[in-house]
Amino acid sequence: MNLQKVRLYIEALGISFIITSIFYMIPLQIYLAGEPRLMTVFTTLFLSYVTYNYNQLFHELWDRWFGKK
Repeated sequence: MNLQKVRLYIEALGISFIITSIFYMIPLQIYLAGEPRLMTVFTTLFLSYVTYNYNQLFHELWDRWFGKK
């Protein structure tokens, strides 16, 4: 397996973790415990920042879905 494929998979996992965290983990923690765990929020914010600035797959998908047609 070449390194480009590995990078693609890691970037896709990063995007899926953000989506899972925003739409599942944080609301579930609010529902069950009344507030989200601080580590979950900071991890989500940090990973969102890194994804927005450095993830090429994220920008490619963003341009494909929301770019000018």
